[in-house]
Amino acid sequence: GGGESGTTTTTTTSWRPAGRLPGATLTVVSLAFAPRGARDMLLAASRDRHVCVYVPARPGAAAYGAWGADGWRLARRAKAHAKAIYSAAWAPPPPASAESPDESVFATGARDRRVKLWVATAFDARGPNGASTGDADVAESPASSSIPAFDAAATAVAFAPPRSVDGGKRGRLTLAIGLEDGRVRVWSGGGFGDRDAPWTELCVVSACDGHAGAVRALAWRPVNRGRDDDDDLNGDADGDARGDGDGGGGGATLA
Repeated sequence: GGGESGTTTTTTTSWRPAGRLPGATLTVVSLAFAPRGARDMLLAASRDRHVCVYVPARPGAAAYGAWGADGWRLARRAKAHAKAIYSAAWAPPPPASAESPDESVFATGARDRRVKLWVATAFDARGPNGASTGDADVAESPASSSIPAFDAAATAVAFAPPRSVDGGKRGRLTLAIGLEDGRVRVWSGGGFGDRDAPWTELCVVSACDGHAGAVRALAWRPVNRGRDDDDDLNGDADGDARGDGDGGGGGATLA
């Protein structure tokens, strides 16, 4: 990615551009591979209001970083917002027991003051010559409608580490949203077993505790795998998230 339009792949052997991926017509603002445990996909969001999802041209090929027949291809390009996109992020991957392991969720935030949730589904298809090729569909989640427009542009989005998985069902997702007016809001909803469930707001950082300028980046503290998974993101049955205050535990810490 970069300040110019288009997406560039780079090889680690020479650190020179290996090629350019089509799709973006303005500045790419977010670029992220799907998290470990999900199907291989590359997400690019740009100021042209569109998101692009790329997949390996040949599923199972070893040379995922290569350019050409064994490289990456544009699977879907979709208009996501009415105004420029500022941020995009993947949700934690589904557990191995999920009913649809090939589905991955991502969020976008934009100048239109909206945050939207999306479902990307990767699958194998057949190319013109009959060879196996990667493909993907992208659709807006109905849950997006439960997150109203904010008072300012949504300039940053970041999902919290995964909740524990109870009884083979997915836990709720937690999303931090940074705004152009310096505030941060935290929402929770969905869930890997009920991805379309409405979202609710957990907390808001007040204006006096927020930043003087726009929040451009957010980061959750990684889960401490040394503790019980139920403590990865402390909370009650209603999905409330909070830090545990011991300075070294598994509470949800956001920067």
